[in-house]
Amino acid sequence: MKAADGQASACVTDATDEQSVVDLFDAVEAAGGHIACVIYNVGNNTPGRIHDMTASYFEQSWRTICLGGFLFGRETVRRMRAAGQRSSVPRTLIFTGASASLRGRAGYGAFNAAKGGLGNLAAALAKEHASDGIHISHVVIDGGIDGDKMDQAMPDGTKKAACEQLIDLKGIAASYWFLHQQDRRAWTFELDLRTWQEQWQWAALARRYEPPPQRLFNSHRRIHERGWRRHHVMWIKNRRARAVALLDGETCAINRLSSYAHSR
Repeated sequence: MKAADGQASACVTDATDEQSVVDLFDAVEAAGGHIACVIYNVGNNTPGRIHDMTASYFEQSWRTICLGGFLFGRETVRRMRAAGQRSSVPRTLIFTGASASLRGRAGYGAFNAAKGGLGNLAAALAKEHASDGIHISHVVIDGGIDGDKMDQAMPDGTKKAACEQLIDLKGIAASYWFLHQQDRRAWTFELDLRTWQEQWQWAALARRYEPPPQRLFNSHRRIHERGWRRHHVMWIKNRRARAVALLDGETCAINRLSSYAHSR
């Protein structure tokens, strides 16, 4: 979190415990000013096939990512709305997502469900509180991050070789700052960050929308053109019929009005 005086504030809390979240926000506000920027970056990459998964395992993934995001998001907008327009400092809430926010993947059902729920929650909050002047964004991080966890997980030689495939931490921070500084007439809701070597892990989804083979495409085009011409002819016929009916109706109305005038 960042307080309105520009000082960063943070402390450890249980993201899924409501009172802990409230206490965290109280502590930040007590440190100085109202809250200007909140980033929900809690995650837990929980692999596992659904048919082998326990309900508690699935629930814990959802609680950490989605329920925690709800508690932080709700508390953020409550505090920011209460602060009103007392400061010209932008007010921003950013949720960190992943490629799992955009599609389901075999072996990651719990993680996909939790991240997908978080993305939809972010969209709902953004629509509900844009009129309050609160900029809410969802950032899709598609790939490994060049940070402490990767340093611990990979030997030096391996990490150095894979460096170009890891997302730069400073680049992520710069993107988040960019979102925080945006003019409210040009807000970004969803930002997608990846390295130049990323293989677009969710691109399989796009295969549904690839163009069909040319032979099949030409056949579909001919059918479409014939259907369009038939529809156009029927549209003209219907339009003429309506025009004739309207004219007949007006003629009858005029005749009735004329008869009524003569009878008077």
